[in-house]
Amino acid sequence: MYNKNIDIQQRVEQHHKFICEHYPESQILGVFLYGSQNYDLDTPFSDVDTKAIYIPTFEEVIFNQPISKELHLPNGEHCEIKDIREFVKNLYKQNINFVEVLFTDYFVLNETFKDIWEETFIQYKEDIARYDVNKAILSMSHQAYHTLKQAENGANPCKKLANVARLIYFLQRYLKGEDYLDCLRPVE
Repeated sequence: MYNKNIDIQQRVEQHHKFICEHYPESQILGVFLYGSQNYDLDTPFSDVDTKAIYIPTFEEVIFNQPISKELHLPNGEHCEIKDIREFVKNLYKQNINFVEVLFTDYFVLNETFKDIWEETFIQYKEDIARYDVNKAILSMSHQAYHTLKQAENGANPCKKLANVARLIYFLQRYLKGEDYLDCLRPVE
């Protein structure tokens, strides 16, 4: 029997295992789901996509070598690995694809970083999500524009148009001051 919550969490755990085959587990703050499951717009056939937050080594900090790449799992799903410095830059930009990981129910968190994650990010997630409303509007508008361009160029137009509609719905609720998590989920 299919259990959505268990299936999604297991797949996020598979992503974590895959990432740890390529990077030291001690440097992975966590792996977090982003995408349709966070919006309750997924199906049992939706792929799971994740973001892994990487804690750089001392040498990587000194030589300013932030890691930012996408790894593809054997099943076609992908995980975007981001140096925490790059992750924070995207939070400042109010990039919805990064802010949403603060609100996901599906993640694997390195216990070493649990207190820091919760005290620095999770405790302030609503404040972070509204750090700069103007940047959030610009970020979502640009994302909607680029998604429309992709649809025009034939890149899965139905899915792209649905994403644009979701962004518009999100933005309307966001501007009303509704909780970020409620804004993420267009269907109540």
